[in-house]
Amino acid sequence: MAELTAMAPRADTLSRRPMRLQPKLTLRGTQLAGWTPKAMPAPIAPGMLFDEDVPITMADGTVLLADLFRPAGLPQAPVLISWAPYVKDTERMGGGPIIDESGAMAYIVPRGYAVLRVQPRGTGRSGGALIEEMFGDTEIEDCRETIEWVSRQPWCDGKIGMTGMSAFSVMQLRVAGTRPPKLTAIFPYKGFTDIYRHGFYKGGAAYTGAMELMCAFEKIKLPTFPSWLRHLVSHVLNHGPFMKHTSDAAANERSGRSAMRRIKPPREACRTYVQRLFDNPFDNAHWRHRSPTANLDNIELPLCIGTDYGAVGFHLFGAFELWHRTRGDKRLFIGPAEYEFPWSNYHEEALAWYDWQLKGVDNGYRELPPVRYFLTGAQRWQSASDWPLPDTSVKRLYLQTGDASALRPQALAWEPPAEPGQQSWLAIQSQSFYVTEIDRYEAQVLHYRTAPFETDTEIVGPLHLHLTLTATAIDTYVMARLSDEAPDGTRRKLAFGWLLASHRQVDAQRSNPTEIVHDHSAGAARQLVPFEPTPLSFSLTPISHCFRPGHRLVLELGSRPDKLCSEAGEGYDMFMWDPIPYKCRNTVAHGGDAPSWLEVSVRPTN
Repeated sequence: MAELTAMAPRADTLSRRPMRLQPKLTLRGTQLAGWTPKAMPAPIAPGMLFDEDVPITMADGTVLLADLFRPAGLPQAPVLISWAPYVKDTERMGGGPIIDESGAMAYIVPRGYAVLRVQPRGTGRSGGALIEEMFGDTEIEDCRETIEWVSRQPWCDGKIGMTGMSAFSVMQLRVAGTRPPKLTAIFPYKGFTDIYRHGFYKGGAAYTGAMELMCAFEKIKLPTFPSWLRHLVSHVLNHGPFMKHTSDAAANERSGRSAMRRIKPPREACRTYVQRLFDNPFDNAHWRHRSPTANLDNIELPLCIGTDYGAVGFHLFGAFELWHRTRGDKRLFIGPAEYEFPWSNYHEEALAWYDWQLKGVDNGYRELPPVRYFLTGAQRWQSASDWPLPDTSVKRLYLQTGDASALRPQALAWEPPAEPGQQSWLAIQSQSFYVTEIDRYEAQVLHYRTAPFETDTEIVGPLHLHLTLTATAIDTYVMARLSDEAPDGTRRKLAFGWLLASHRQVDAQRSNPTEIVHDHSAGAARQLVPFEPTPLSFSLTPISHCFRPGHRLVLELGSRPDKLCSEAGEGYDMFMWDPIPYKCRNTVAHGGDAPSWLEVSVRPTN
């Protein structure tokens, strides 16, 4: 281990004077998942010590650079490692769409935690060759070595966790799956478990808007700005209007393209983009060995799994796969839809978890129920012993012909239709030319809705859609959106699902109670036979929602994400993509020998 300590900074060379100008990041959004700790995380240090570009030497001689934040006045503290390929030198500036997900240091550190923000090899100003795809084996081994290095530093009290959302959370899962002995607990908030199906492909179709934005920001090397200047800028940028603007821009397809025109990603980033979009359009070893899903069964350390119902673009299904497959002491919370960048919500929750796990504080976390979820519609937190909830009943809502015109609402009912029927929509690429006058006579989106609910009805859990579909082409794309329609006609979006029909083969072994998983390998792809009815099954993102009396459940079917997505301003992290392979007509069967239905879980209400 001599190589690992050769460039470790001596304790007497680290900062002893608290920062005069701390980075500003105001906590926004929900902070606690429906409870109040008996002992709230409170400041215990008078300030924050900061050391920039602390060198950490790997076994092969590669030097990684890390920013170290420590609580002033505490010689030792638990350490939270923050690790992702985004450039650390652009963080802590108070705003930004995807480049500031490591957490609010000015909140975390004074509450008795050291944070080590590591720049992986080949990114930013760290040494080594650029990693062509994140979460690879070399990066995982580097993180394991870093955990071991941290455990021997005089400023570490021996307890180590990890922090950060999205890619930072995926790294937590990848490393935890290798069982590093010195890692104590993790807090994976908004992580995904499968890079292919949860990340860069939606039902087998390329998630191009996300790929473009990642290409723009993932591996770029920007000019170095002094840390004091970045921290000063944070006091200018960290205000509501600017943060709302950058949050909205993160989910805007145009922002990724605009960023690439201005930033001009380096060759390595462009090569990665080509690998993702052109060279690996199917699920294969390129994706699988980098995805946490391969080793989730190995995770046995304590973990608190967090997500929210707006995390449909990347981060929702992965939380439930984590819940179903990991074996450690675990908790799960699902909050209301929130889309906030820089990451600043659920910080109180994270530190309450770590106060219990790393400091042994009796704050009530031990007594919390395993699952906490926010019930939209009723706007309150509820709890359960498991997910899916044991007290729910699985029921079917059958698609039915409600009107001869596809432009008018169709029916959705608890009983199968008495007579068979059908309805159809046109699949037309969003960027293609066509005679738009046909939109007066043909639908691109079908609308199904229930009769008004007579009493409060809680639908809590997975959503599985089963369609009998006939297409006039050899492949098509199906997208579904579920909403709550109020008596005045306004709609609240709740859930989304998608599937490229040629990827319809279900992988029963990898499926779980919350998500129907498909076999997205090249060998499993099957073209449609035009004009031949074909069964399709896929999951929408789960919900916990109370439909009030007079409200209706609305299911929409179509092929264009630009007509069925949502906006960041509504709390959803959805980028844009154009997945339709061919122009065609898609026809859904109603009733008869091949009915179509939506499977929901209904919870009894008092």
